Amino acid sequence: GIREFARARGAETTYVPSEPPDLRIDERLLRRYLEEVGGEHHNLFAYPAQSNFSGVLHPLQWIEDAHAHGWDVLLDAAAEGDAPARAAADTLADEIVAFVRAAVVRLDLQDEAVEVVLGGGVFDTSDAAFHQRVADGVRAAAPRAVLVRLDAPPVLGAALMGLDAEDAPPDALAALRQALQLS
Repeated sequence: GIREFARARGAETTYVPSEPPDLRIDERLLRRYLEEVGGEHHNLFAYPAQSNFSGVLHPLQWIEDAHAHGWDVLLDAAAEGDAPARAAADTLADEIVAFVRAAVVRLDLQDEAVEVVLGGGVFDTSDAAFHQRVADGVRAAAPRAVLVRLDAPPVLGAALMGLDAEDAPPDALAALRQALQLS
């Protein structure tokens, strides 16, 4: 998701965990994180208005809270018409398109009806402009491309990354895929 995107570009990331039993984020902890980070950095607060994992609705007030502490907010804010968030969302869409374009060109698939699989939490946004920008960009690179939204559970990527970070044996990865019925 967006954390991996940011980390790959050298950004420091912080995850505010959700709390059982209903997997809501502890708002006191969230506020502490928002307040602790100084204004000398560019800070981006990314969260879904609704969790794609638990279905929990998160308050849109968090956007204002983050802004009040000098944070920028991404995709859901872009969908609400926030101009700086729209610019960031467009940049993210352009980065995704650049990655797809590079793969399509390198593999010489520009004129093929190639499937382009889009996966990760970033695609769970309701921001229609984001989705359209990605689709238009991919089709500009490969007009016959077929866009496919990956339907794997959102926890899969995190679980696979965790197993990989622990140098889990291949049979552990296979067992996870089997448990999630993805083999």
